[in-house]
Amino acid sequence: MTWLYLLINLSVILFPATISFDKKMQFYRLWPSLFKAIVTVALFYIAFDIWFSFLGVWGFNPAYISGLTIVNLPIEEILFFFTVPFASVFLHYSIVFVFPDLKLNQRNAIFIAYIVLAIAIILILFNFNKLYTIYSALLVILSTIIAIRFLPKVLTTYFITFLMILVPFFIVNGLLTGSFIQGEIVWYNNAQNLNIRFFTIPVEDIGYGYSLILLNIILTNYFEKRKGKKNVQQINSRQ
Repeated sequence: MTWLYLLINLSVILFPATISFDKKMQFYRLWPSLFKAIVTVALFYIAFDIWFSFLGVWGFNPAYISGLTIVNLPIEEILFFFTVPFASVFLHYSIVFVFPDLKLNQRNAIFIAYIVLAIAIILILFNFNKLYTIYSALLVILSTIIAIRFLPKVLTTYFITFLMILVPFFIVNGLLTGSFIQGEIVWYNNAQNLNIRFFTIPVEDIGYGYSLILLNIILTNYFEKRKGKKNVQQINSRQ
C-alpha cells in the first residue's frame, strides 16, 4: 500500500485535532505557540534526517510511500515531525489536565533527569562508532539540560506522561518498523545502532521520541510566555 505512511500520519493527528476544541480543555488556544514550536524543532530534526538518509543510517521502503520526496526524504517522513509531536504534546497536556495531581516532586524529577543524562553519556562513551546511538543520546542530553535549566517544573509531569505516550508511540513506530506489516516502512542500518529492539523498534527511538516531544513542550511554553499569555497555565496550572 503506497499510501500507508501517509495514512498513519493522518490517523495520528485526526483524534487530537478534533478533541482540541473540547470546551473544558480548549487545547486549540495553544495551537499558535505549538505550531511555532513544531516548525522550529522539525527544521532541526529534518536536517539531520536528510543527512542520515544520505549516509544510509536509515531509509524508506518505496512500497509504502507515495514517491513524493524533498531532498531525499519522503513527504510522509517530513509530515511525521508535525503530526507525531502535535499528537504527543496534546496527549501530554490532556493527561495533566485530567490528572493534575499525577506528578513527581521536583527534586525527584531532577534526580531522574540526572540519571537520564548519565545513561545517555555512557551510551555515547561506549558507542562512538554508532551514529544513531550517538545522535539519539545527544538529543536526550540536549533536551534534558534545556528542561533542567529553563523549565524544570515540566519534568515533574513529563517523566510520567512520557511513559503513557510510549503506548501510542510504540504502536506507530511498530507500524513504521514492521511490527504489524510485511516488511517495514522505515528501515535502519543496525551497524549504526545498538541492534537492541522492542519488537521491531530500535531502542534509540525511545530517546529520539523523548527529546522530540520534550523540546516541543519546552518551546510551546516559551512562545506562550513571549506572547504574554497564560494559556499554558490555564491548561496546566500545576506544571
